[in-house]
Amino acid sequence: MGSELEAPVAFGAAQAYLKSIEPAFAQLEEAVRRRNSGGKDSITQNPGEIAPVVTGIAFAIELFLKVLQIQELGDAQKGHDLLPLWKPLSAATRARIETRYEAALAAWVQKGGLPFVSIVTNGTNSTFSPAPSATCAAALERLGKAFEKWRYSYELMRSGGGMLYFNFAEANAVVSAVREEILNYPGNVVVSMKRNTPETGT
Repeated sequence: MGSELEAPVAFGAAQAYLKSIEPAFAQLEEAVRRRNSGGKDSITQNPGEIAPVVTGIAFAIELFLKVLQIQELGDAQKGHDLLPLWKPLSAATRARIETRYEAALAAWVQKGGLPFVSIVTNGTNSTFSPAPSATCAAALERLGKAFEKWRYSYELMRSGGGMLYFNFAEANAVVSAVREEILNYPGNVVVSMKRNTPETGT
């Protein structure tokens, strides 16, 4: 991706990905709550029921970060890894996002949103249940390769062992924080939610 892709177009694509997975996310959240009291860790041997949701969210975050790069730097890097897309942003932009991330994470936890999901392919129990990352930078480091890992989750299944993990609390907070920064970015490249895409509840 480069500057030939306009920021509003990339923003609209990210919003569309989030909108498209809303039904699947709602089904997943309900399944987790039925399976586990209080919506705790969902342990399953079928990544197919989760992978489309995870990859959709991860790709939306990637596009949002690339929009910010276009807004701030005039161009966007290639690649799916999220942390390298975060690091070139200015200290001021990252600081604003960190403030928004903290507020969004607290709101998600308060409303009881789906915390995290893990897939264990070599057993039926898991004690892997870390809290969401305290900072956006830490969340992006942990979520960084989610798109690639979950897109090829069938390979993990075929190998017969391992774990896939995705923290929905921190992913939602990243989406909210970065999207708000885009919509309120103080530079010359303006992106409008109303002009480019319908509102989404994700």
